[in-house]
Amino acid sequence: MSNTYTATQYSYEQPIVSVVVPLTLVSLVIVFIATGDATAYLWTMALSLLLVVALFFMPLKIEVTAQQIRVRLAWVFHRDINLADVVTVQQREYHALRQFGGWGWRFGRDGSRAYSIKGNDAAVLTLRDGTEIYLGARDTHALAQAIGERVPA
Repeated sequence: MSNTYTATQYSYEQPIVSVVVPLTLVSLVIVFIATGDATAYLWTMALSLLLVVALFFMPLKIEVTAQQIRVRLAWVFHRDINLADVVTVQQREYHALRQFGGWGWRFGRDGSRAYSIKGNDAAVLTLRDGTEIYLGARDTHALAQAIGERVPA
């Protein structure tokens, strides 16, 4: 067993983002060209493009170490979960839209949490307090296995 298991997803892997972001970029360029004086809006255009590109490459990174699971979304949202607080871990299908209202850094009505970029598969942790945490990854089976190997008996 290696010391750390890492799973990374990017927002561009989500089909919706793959369509919306390029269309937004094209729309921004068209709007700024249509104004006739693009130099007057150069800073606005540059910042808008930078924001859209940053959203396109937004990462979700999950690291499993010997003591904890670190979840990071876009360098802004952070969550550390102590492995000692994990009671069970299993791979499970779920409905991101129905249960959490979509993908990303999400909160369910029942107190559950979801950290995912795409898909309907997750490594689901049940914590000592009963809270369920849904972790999305390209290979949820490998993520669940890596966590399971490290959860204290």
